[in-house]
Amino acid sequence: MSAPLLEVRDLSIDLKLEGRMQAVVRDVSFTLSHGEALALVGESGAGKSMTARALLGMLPRGAKQSGAVRVDGESVFEMSRKALSSYRTKRITMIFQDPRAHINPVRTIGDFLTEALRTNLGWTREAAEERVIGLLDDVGVPHARRRMRQYPHELSGGLLQRVMIAAALAPDPDIIVADEPTTALDVTTQAEVMAILSELQRERRLALVFVTHDLELAAAVCDRTAVMYAGRVVETQGSERLHSEPAHPYTAALLGSRPQMSGDNGALVTIPGRPVSAFEAPAGCSFADRCVYSQDACRASSPRLRPWRAGEVACFRVEELHGSLVPEGAPDA
Repeated sequence: MSAPLLEVRDLSIDLKLEGRMQAVVRDVSFTLSHGEALALVGESGAGKSMTARALLGMLPRGAKQSGAVRVDGESVFEMSRKALSSYRTKRITMIFQDPRAHINPVRTIGDFLTEALRTNLGWTREAAEERVIGLLDDVGVPHARRRMRQYPHELSGGLLQRVMIAAALAPDPDIIVADEPTTALDVTTQAEVMAILSELQRERRLALVFVTHDLELAAAVCDRTAVMYAGRVVETQGSERLHSEPAHPYTAALLGSRPQMSGDNGALVTIPGRPVSAFEAPAGCSFADRCVYSQDACRASSPRLRPWRAGEVACFRVEELHGSLVPEGAPDA
């Protein structure tokens, strides 16, 4: 079996919060192969975005990390500044949530799209412009040559997000990290943008890490889904199986709390309590206080992520609960 393109092992991250170092990510592990799409899913505070930034070596100043992030066996955390700059240009790129916050408002779209190619990769302006004009066409931006002369405020949010996708594709990277790239868009535009990104990812056999809180979107776009809670991965499975056979109570609760598009739904099901960050998590299972299946043993120690069927799960009761997880109410067991 070939080695993975991306390997994350026991990644932990601490940030200075309220005057002291506190955990935001704990013992996160996963792998990613060429051409594969992996979703990181969870509620706010789960550690998804911080994990994504660690893949690029883009942690906030003062952050402390342990564990490993390796691309083709090379440690991202041990790269020199020059090597890290080259890595972020040639091997891995990122699509951010809000394009208006990451595109310089006083520079043209053409300058934004060609800068990395010209400055970091030595392309001529003419070659760089032809490259990105073709990419604008690919991502569904009409009148691409005219758009190159426009400024960000002249484009809609949907067009700007397409520009961000084109920028991520421009250096022909191996990995794209998309951090909730459709959050600021309306539902129709979200669907269009994600369809474009998914199609291009598969056509070009790019590896994709897709950060989202939307399980439905993750299933539509990604081969596998890693569910995060309180800074940890609690379940990883193929996206289709995760929807039909969730192995962790938190995954089942997330699936059960989605509004349904048909039928008499009644009141919307909610998960009791509130999500906690890694530094707030109790000593045992971090989901125990919100879980209808928890027992005393769940509060005594923290379950490790371990192989389960074709995936991995961090739950002491996974064997007992297999096939019986329900979104609400008391368990049968």
